[in-house]
Amino acid sequence: MAISETVDVFQDFSLGLNTLTAPNRLNQKASPTHSNIWNDGSAIAKRLGQSRTSTTNEVWGRAWSGYMLHTSVFSGTEKLLIYAAAGITNNFLLYTSDSASVYRMFVSTAGTVSTAVASATVTGVGTAFLTTARAGAIFSVGNTVGIVSTITNDTTLVLTANFGALNSGASYNITPGWAASRRVSFTDQNSKTWICSQGYAGGYFDGAYFVYVDAFPQAYYSLTYKNYTFVANTSANPSRLSWSALKDPTSWPASNFVDVNPNDGFPIVGLAFDGQSIVIFKTNSAWKLTGDIFDPANPTYTLTQIFTPNDFSINSPKSFQLYGPGGYIMLGKKGFYAYDGGGAISKILDFDRIRQEFANIGSFAWGNVPTVTAEPSAIIVDGNYWLQVSNALSTIDSSHKEFTYVLDKSGTVWKWSQVAASIISDFAYRSGVLYGTNSWAGGTPGLMQLNTASTDGLTSAINGSFTTKVFEFSSQQRFGIVYVYFKKQSAGNLTFEFSIDEGSFVSNTIDMTAGTGTRVKSAPIVVGQIGRSIQFRASNNTAAQTFELYAIELHRQELRR
Repeated sequence: MAISETVDVFQDFSLGLNTLTAPNRLNQKASPTHSNIWNDGSAIAKRLGQSRTSTTNEVWGRAWSGYMLHTSVFSGTEKLLIYAAAGITNNFLLYTSDSASVYRMFVSTAGTVSTAVASATVTGVGTAFLTTARAGAIFSVGNTVGIVSTITNDTTLVLTANFGALNSGASYNITPGWAASRRVSFTDQNSKTWICSQGYAGGYFDGAYFVYVDAFPQAYYSLTYKNYTFVANTSANPSRLSWSALKDPTSWPASNFVDVNPNDGFPIVGLAFDGQSIVIFKTNSAWKLTGDIFDPANPTYTLTQIFTPNDFSINSPKSFQLYGPGGYIMLGKKGFYAYDGGGAISKILDFDRIRQEFANIGSFAWGNVPTVTAEPSAIIVDGNYWLQVSNALSTIDSSHKEFTYVLDKSGTVWKWSQVAASIISDFAYRSGVLYGTNSWAGGTPGLMQLNTASTDGLTSAINGSFTTKVFEFSSQQRFGIVYVYFKKQSAGNLTFEFSIDEGSFVSNTIDMTAGTGTRVKSAPIVVGQIGRSIQFRASNNTAAQTFELYAIELHRQELRR
């Protein structure tokens, strides 16, 4: 019956994820499912992990978790700003110059205060509350905190609830605060970082202290362009784009605004810069503002609509990144869209191959700005596009709190999932190093260096798994043996499995420390079964272990009558 042996060598798995095509009809370079791996240097490799860099992991005696990151340079020193939470009513800001020591962002204060346990009133001596406090700010004496409700005068303020400690002539701090559901926006001008949100007083951070600027609009989005600071989406005017006086974010002339399609019923949900214009996102439309002089009395700017497909819908500017030869890429409700800086946004049809993935991402809140826990974010890393999908949006698997989709330089999609200890909500570079911050209070607190180490969140194992297509043949085959080519490791095992005719997987263990040289051929794995199709899966779920898989060699015989 058997007349000859055929050897198939599968050594190129560079097409990544394809959940649309049936597993037996995939290109042999693609995968119907994988997790925490990607094609790195012509091999399927388990992704690198995360290591905590911050030694200051508590504020007010509480572990903190972060939501948004921003980097700025103050007097030649690059600082990383962190929008964070610590189990109190409002969110707040932290900053670090070395990614290890993390400090609360304070308003400069003076004098002393007295408080009573059964009172919400704070009495100060030598204080200037009218300058240094605003509603929503966090008032603290040591590790006891309260939220400012109203400021009576320079020496008296009232908290939202009774203070939890008795003090007489104590030192204190005031930290700017925002409701837990509110996102904040960062923009840089005049050697300062300007910070705003809707419903709360904004201001700037000068590298040492936060300074309230009441004239700065309470808006969700901000951006600096042509020496003007622009803001968008206040509670009174959600479709309005306003801008400051030239080079002066403390001055906001009343006539410096343009309403962007205000009667469509949707708010502005993002601002971005495409290299020549401001891109303004509304829920289901996009616009651009171009010009040099933004004087309403003598305008040289134009507002034009950008053509968008009928299914276009977006709710965040944080996924908007310059990627590949096609220009900018962004995540919409129905998948990925591209913008070349011209007059149109187009659907990236090639990414329809992961349609199933985005069918499992919870719908964006239609017409609303996302909460800080439900906003996707993205960054370009060595030419690769990293997209973070938050826990609040992902409905795929509750045991994997958030998902990172990596679109490599060739446009191939890789999916990384994270366990509870290592959830990442936003990305930033500081001094050429990639950082993320943990957004889940139950996970490892602090600031994480990404794409390093071999575990997540200090100790959590990375579960790396890769499944090939179903290799289907026109006639019955006797599947004999399989060899696996892999990179030799100092420790660890690779679990290698096969499935015949899409049945149950049979597991084998490969000792990754065995063999000689760097590229190792495994001992023969006996299949010894007859069927018309075979599929392979490789995985490792052990902390501090990785793997690289180069090729799979299959020996088979075709059975003929």
